[in-house]
Amino acid sequence: MAIDRFIAQSKSLRFAVLAGLKLTDSKEYAEALIRRIDFLEANGIKVIVFVPHILLPFDIRRCFPRPLGQVLADCTVPLSAREKINVGFRSVIEALRAQRPEVKVFDINDVFCNSTACSFKRDGMPLYRDKGNHLSEYGSIEVGKMFATWAKRNEPEILSPD
Repeated sequence: MAIDRFIAQSKSLRFAVLAGLKLTDSKEYAEALIRRIDFLEANGIKVIVFVPHILLPFDIRRCFPRPLGQVLADCTVPLSAREKINVGFRSVIEALRAQRPEVKVFDINDVFCNSTACSFKRDGMPLYRDKGNHLSEYGSIEVGKMFATWAKRNEPEILSPD
């Protein structure tokens, strides 16, 4: 693969974020992820894994007024949606902690969820942009802020330019 050749030849890459991962409890998937991490670490790259994000059961555009569309009341989903992610990805996290404890894990769902529900609208702005569950520009900014705060505590050298 071209990306593997690039990684092997590059001496400037310090971190890799593995995101967009499949929500599965498959041992085979966990093993494949660990092989990928092994390749990255063998090339001097520290790895950060993003927990899969919640998939909305509705189109985010329905959370906002439209001339002929119905508006959802609050654009939230219950915490059970987050728990479904946690349960579905648990075996992958457990395998990482057991076999690659140096790998850091960032839970993107912290951006959306508090102790009572998960909301995909903040300050009147959508955090997703489409029914494909892609982050909006505003959502990306919010994730970036939370990731920077997380990185200060968990991987501070990612914030330094050297």
